[in-house]
Amino acid sequence: MGNKQDLILSKPIMNAAGFLGFSPEPRRMLCLERFGAFVTNPISLYPRTPAKNREFNPFENGYIMHSGLPNQGLEKTIHLHAKHWAISTLPVIIHFMIQEMTDIPIFISRIEGLVGLGAIEFSFSPDIQTSQIRTGLSRLASELPVILNLDPDKAFSIMENSHQYPISAISISNPRGVLPKTAGEFVQGRYYSRSLLPQTISEVIRLTKLGIPVYAGAGVTTDEDIELVLKAGASAVQLNSILWD
Repeated sequence: MGNKQDLILSKPIMNAAGFLGFSPEPRRMLCLERFGAFVTNPISLYPRTPAKNREFNPFENGYIMHSGLPNQGLEKTIHLHAKHWAISTLPVIIHFMIQEMTDIPIFISRIEGLVGLGAIEFSFSPDIQTSQIRTGLSRLASELPVILNLDPDKAFSIMENSHQYPISAISISNPRGVLPKTAGEFVQGRYYSRSLLPQTISEVIRLTKLGIPVYAGAGVTTDEDIELVLKAGASAVQLNSILWD
C-alpha cells in the first residue's frame, strides 16, 4: 500500500457529507473556522439526477429527507472542484457513494495524487451486503486515510475485526427510517432528530472499544451535545442538520 498518510485534525469538528456542498467556500460558510476538516457531498462514479420522489418530511423534533444524492459524477466533480480542494485551508475528505464494490479501486486510482485531499470517506448502497463490504475492505489499498461511513445497525458487525482492515476511522451515519406521508404512501430516507443523541453516544462507546477512531453527529444540535459526544470517546463530530438551522 505504500506509506499511508495520516489525517490530522486541528479541531474535532467537521460537516457531514451532503450538508455543505462539494468544496469549502469560506466566504459563504462562517462555520468553517470551527472545523478541522471539510467533507464533500456524496459523489458517485456516474452522474445522478435528483430522485423523482425526493421528499423533506418533518415530524415532531425532526425530519426525514430523501434526495437521491444528486451529483455530476466523479470526472465532472473533479473538473469543477479539484482546484478548490487544492487551495483549501482545511483538509478535504472526499466522500464516495459506493454502488458496487468494484467502484472502490476506480475511485482510489482517480483521485490519489490530487492536492488538498486529506482522506477518503466511503458510504455504501443499502443493496450491498455486509459480507461484500468485509471482503472489499480486506482488499483495500489506498495511500490516503480511509473512513467508512456506516449505518448504525451495520457498523459494529462490519468493524468487529477492524484490525484486519486498513481503515483510519469510522463515521456513524444517520439511520434510515420510514414515515407516512398520505393515505397509502410512505416516505423513506435518513432521519434527523435530537432524539438520536442517546443512540449516537451508545454507538460511540461501543465502537471506540474496538480501538478505531469514531466520528459521529446524529442527534447533535447544540455545543453541549458536541461535548457529550466527544466525552463519550468520539475523535470528531460530523455536524449535519444543525448546519441548516
